[in-house]
Amino acid sequence: MEQADRCPNFKYVCMTVLEIGNYLNTGTRNKNAVGYKMETLLKTGDTKSPFRKGLTLLFYIALHCMKTKPSCLDLPKEYEPVGEAFSYPFDMLTGDVAKIVKDIDGMLKYAEEAKQCKDPADKWEDQISGFAKKMEQNKAMLDGLISRLGEMSKRLCVQFADAPSDKAMDDIFKKLSTFVGMFAAGVQFLEEEEARRIKELEKARKAAEKEKKKAEKKAAAEAKKKKAAEKKAKKDAGGDDGDKKKERKERKSKKEKGGDADADDEEKAARAAERKKRRAEKKAKEKK
Repeated sequence: MEQADRCPNFKYVCMTVLEIGNYLNTGTRNKNAVGYKMETLLKTGDTKSPFRKGLTLLFYIALHCMKTKPSCLDLPKEYEPVGEAFSYPFDMLTGDVAKIVKDIDGMLKYAEEAKQCKDPADKWEDQISGFAKKMEQNKAMLDGLISRLGEMSKRLCVQFADAPSDKAMDDIFKKLSTFVGMFAAGVQFLEEEEARRIKELEKARKAAEKEKKKAEKKAAAEAKKKKAAEKKAKKDAGGDDGDKKKERKERKSKKEKGGDADADDEEKAARAAERKKRRAEKKAKEKK
């Protein structure tokens, strides 16, 4: 009862429902509402989303709470006693307490009668007086508990625009239990969605990492291939230079050999001219 009456997370959820309801009812006679009945909380689980199958307004309420006040997602755990309260009707509780109080009153009556006993051997008065005193304290505690529960039940009934009564209180607990169950389903869906999102992100991260390694491997292979091609081109260029050097050397050698041959020819021609000159001089002398 105290959790249902004082729980700040539940009050925040109720305020969120009120704000969303006023927004959705803009332009209607229900706009700017200051409150609503418990049935309205249950209707949040019946208002279907037009954008995604299976989602309701309650899911978006839970999503809003997750972003603005994450502690609201603990509401199902905080409201676990609500189900227990619903299983023990309020009118039954007050009836059982009234019976206990009646029995205590009877016990106190017996204690008063025991005081009138004049027999010194009768120890009944000594035995019952302490117990009766303790029961009287318990009776006061029970009276205070029922009184406090009654005040809290009235506040809850007024909060949800119901006339205070034992039956109204039981109905509120029943509806609260149903709403908390639906809210828990919405929270579970959010947790599953978050787990799925994290899984997808991890999958995308691994895929990106794999693609990165693949690209790096490909780039390394291309760099190696390019380096090998450059090395081969350099080697081929070096071979051409060697061939050109060899060719120049051969041409130089031939040229040098060609120069020696010309010198020999000139020498031979000079000797031949000398011999011819001598023969001509010899013939001239003979004619004389």
